[in-house]
Amino acid sequence: MGIHVGANKKGSGEVASKGTRPSWLMKGKAAQGVAQEHSDAAEERKANRGKLWRYYLRPEESGRIFFLNGDIVTEGEEKGSFDIDFVEEHKVSVHGSKVPQFYVCVSRTETCPLCEAGNFASFVGLFGIIDTTVYTNSEGKEFKNRKRIYAAKGQTIKKLAKKANANGGSLAGVMLDVSRSDSRSATVGDDFDLVGAWPLEKLGKRVDPEKWEDVIEVPDFAEELTYLSAAEMREKFHFDDPSGPGYQGQSDDAPNYPAGKGDEDDSMPPIGGDDGGGGDVSDSEIPF
Repeated sequence: MGIHVGANKKGSGEVASKGTRPSWLMKGKAAQGVAQEHSDAAEERKANRGKLWRYYLRPEESGRIFFLNGDIVTEGEEKGSFDIDFVEEHKVSVHGSKVPQFYVCVSRTETCPLCEAGNFASFVGLFGIIDTTVYTNSEGKEFKNRKRIYAAKGQTIKKLAKKANANGGSLAGVMLDVSRSDSRSATVGDDFDLVGAWPLEKLGKRVDPEKWEDVIEVPDFAEELTYLSAAEMREKFHFDDPSGPGYQGQSDDAPNYPAGKGDEDDSMPPIGGDDGGGGDVSDSEIPF
């Protein structure tokens, strides 16, 4: 005689009457379809395993980072703006995971299913950074100096532009102490203190003397971001099912990111010279 766990509790462990099959048992095409979904999900996890993570701070958390790119345009129609890649993207909350996923919005070329479902795209600027903050996992292993994608929205872009202008028109080599005030603040931080600025070569060699060029290489965002066609989105998120995806997101930022002028109080020229070269900088002077 079988034991049906929770069979006597209302709404859980319900036992099918004799002669009927419970809905959670599958066979035939239904089983093959679900098996394919699991296989596709495993392949996606494998593909994403080598991709860079997004920089993220919990409420009231802080960190120390330095930037790999972020020059300010000095002439032409785009003067005063960051010379970086921007993208419209959707944040998708995945059931059972605390880490959201991001997908490029396809509305510029075709009808975007995520937009139609009410998941509003955000317009973000993309920076490459090195997160120097020490992180200890549950097993006690320490990690630091990890390359991350720093995806910044409108107000954050304006704050970063002030730091760039204070450093002669670039964030490259700029080190900031970043903190996040509360749960309503930007997940990448909303308060920035300028630690200093160093030549990227010196920073890279501080992290890894042998592979420093890899350390300071700006991420290839075309490779790091996830792009799905409208058809692939519909299939992945089951848009044709009656229940729909139910994913929600929002962006209150306008897609116009002018760079503000730097405050004189924040002014700090690059350590080791203004030419961006190696300079005479001792490793001991670099605070991480």
